[in-house]
Amino acid sequence: DKLMKDIGMIRSESEPCSYYMLDDNGEVVVLVNVHVDDNYAIGEDTQVEKFISEVEKRVAIKRLGDPEIFLGMEMQVDSKGDVQITQQKQIDKLVEQFDLQYAFPTRVPHNTMRLEKAESNLEGDNYQSMVGGVIYISRGTKPEIAHNVLDLSRCLKNHDERHIKAGKRVIQYLNHVKKIPLTISAKQNCPVIRV
Repeated sequence: DKLMKDIGMIRSESEPCSYYMLDDNGEVVVLVNVHVDDNYAIGEDTQVEKFISEVEKRVAIKRLGDPEIFLGMEMQVDSKGDVQITQQKQIDKLVEQFDLQYAFPTRVPHNTMRLEKAESNLEGDNYQSMVGGVIYISRGTKPEIAHNVLDLSRCLKNHDERHIKAGKRVIQYLNHVKKIPLTISAKQNCPVIRV
């Protein structure tokens, strides 16, 4: 935290592992995500280079170039500079963990009925692991399942077969859409982040 602040980075209030640098107009020019000893900086090339140079003056770092995998997310930068992010390997792990390799894919992640807490709790079913897995994926690349994740997570202590079936349906949906990336566009006319 001290190093980042010393070189002019501001810590995000909503995401404590993210920092940003503003230019004289108050526009974000560099955004940095920090995870233990892995950092990922995005922004204009000259500004990112300036940031990296300032860090190198203070600590030894290893430049790895454009990331291919970051926190379990597969990343590709295309010729236009667009970043495409998927979590195919994470989804494949969930599919295998819950034995859904041969399940039919589904095009919608949930039933229309809201899940209510069960009277009792099933033991030894890995429901919490299932919910944790889909939470991680929803926060990374599949925000469209956020409502389903909320519904599933409300019943961590009181769940039954209905909840497990609903969780498996979300995983079947993720398996169906796992190759569709979350794309961050590099277009020049994208709105500027202002703080």
